[in-house]
Amino acid sequence: MGHELLPTKDKIASIRQTNNRECFRYGEKRETLVHALKDCLNAKAILTIGGLDGRIINSDLSSCIDWLEKLMRILDKKAMIDFITILWNNWNNRNNMLFQGNEEAAWVIWERAKILSKEFRIHNMINRPILPPHMVDNKWEKPPTKKVKINFDAVIINDKIGFGVLACDFKGFVMDCASLANRIRNQRVDITIMEHRINDLFKPKDMLNNAEFKWVNRNCNNATNL
Repeated sequence: MGHELLPTKDKIASIRQTNNRECFRYGEKRETLVHALKDCLNAKAILTIGGLDGRIINSDLSSCIDWLEKLMRILDKKAMIDFITILWNNWNNRNNMLFQGNEEAAWVIWERAKILSKEFRIHNMINRPILPPHMVDNKWEKPPTKKVKINFDAVIINDKIGFGVLACDFKGFVMDCASLANRIRNQRVDITIMEHRINDLFKPKDMLNNAEFKWVNRNCNNATNL
C-alpha cells in the first residue's frame, strides 16, 4: 500500500499509455492511491463517519507513504492497525464498484471494519504513537538590516478578541509602540498611543471582507506568552 503498488488508474496509465488516469467514480482528478483511499468523495465519507482526527483527513500530502508515515506519528499501534483495516475495506469497496458496479454506503464499510477488529478504535488519547513526532526548533529570527519584524498574537474567546503586537528591529531591540507607528506612517508627527490608530483601522466594516487569517505555531512567541 505505502509503495503505490496497488493498481489504481493512475498506476495502470503509467504502464499502459492508452488508459486514462481519472477517478472512475467521480472523474476530474487523477486516481492516485492517496486519492482512492482518502480524497475520493466516498473514501472521505468513510473516514469522516467515525470522527477521525482532522490531521488525518485534511492532510494535503500527495504520496501515500508520506501520509501513512504522518499517521504513525499520530496513532499508536492498535489504532493504526484498525485504521489500515478501514483502508483495506475501502479499497475492496472501490474494486467492487469498478468490476461489479456495486458500491456500498460509507457506514456499511465502517461497521464491517469494526466487526473485523476486537475493541475497535482509531483514536490515540494516551498511548505513544508508533513514530515520534517531528521536532521543530522555533525561534525568533532577526529581520534584515533596517527592517522591522512584527509579531502579532491574538486570542478569540466567545464574542471578544484580544491581540498584542511585539516589534523588533534588525538589532534585536524591542521597539515601543510610538516609534513603530511613526515608522509605519513615515511621518514626523509623534503618536503616543498606537491603540487609537488600530481602532481607526478597524472602523470600516467592509475591510473585513478581504481578511485572511493564518494560524501559526506560538512556540516562538515567548515574549508575548510571559
